[in-house]
Amino acid sequence: MCYVQLIWALVLIGTGFAKNFETLIAVRVLLGVLEAPIVPGNFLILGMWYTRREQPIRTGLMYTGLSVLFTGPIGYAIGFIAGDEKWRWFFWITGAMTFVWAIAVGVFLPDNPVKAKFITERQKAIAIDRMRADQTGIENKTFKRDQMWETFQDPKTWLMFFFHIWISIPNGGLTNVSTKLFLVLRIIAWL
Repeated sequence: MCYVQLIWALVLIGTGFAKNFETLIAVRVLLGVLEAPIVPGNFLILGMWYTRREQPIRTGLMYTGLSVLFTGPIGYAIGFIAGDEKWRWFFWITGAMTFVWAIAVGVFLPDNPVKAKFITERQKAIAIDRMRADQTGIENKTFKRDQMWETFQDPKTWLMFFFHIWISIPNGGLTNVSTKLFLVLRIIAWL
C-alpha cells in the first residue's frame, strides 16, 4: 500500500505543474485510479490489528477524513503566499506531506502483527489471540473462489454496496466534484 501512496504523492505533486486542461484531467484520472485501493487496504490493515468490535470507531475516523485537520490550515496559510499561482502550492505541499507519510508507512507499518518490530513477542501472541476470538486470521494471501461466491450471496454485501453507491454519488457530485470542478475552472481561467 505504501507504493500506491508514494506514486499518488508524486502525481499529486505533478498536478501543481499542470499547464493546461488536458494535463489536469490526466493527473486527476491517475489520482482517482491510485485512490481506489486505499480504503480496501485500510480495511485489510484494520482487520489484522483490531477485533470486529473495535473496527467501527476506527472505520468512522477513517471515513471522516481526518486530513481536513491539515488541509484547512494549509489552505489558509497558502492564502498568504504572493502571486497568482497559489493553487499550485496546495498540491506541492500536500503531495510532499503524503510522500513523507508513505515513506513512514513503508518503514514502520508491518505486513502483519507477527512481523511488528515495535511490540514484544508476548504482545504479538496477545494480538494474534485477540483475532482468534473473532475467528479471523491476521493475514491470508490465498484467493478462495468459494468465499467470493459466498460474499456475493450475502445480503450485507449488497446493502454495503448500495449504501456506498447512494452516499458516493451525491457526495462525489455535490461536494467533492463540485468544489474540485470549481477549482479546475478557476485554474483554467487562470491558464
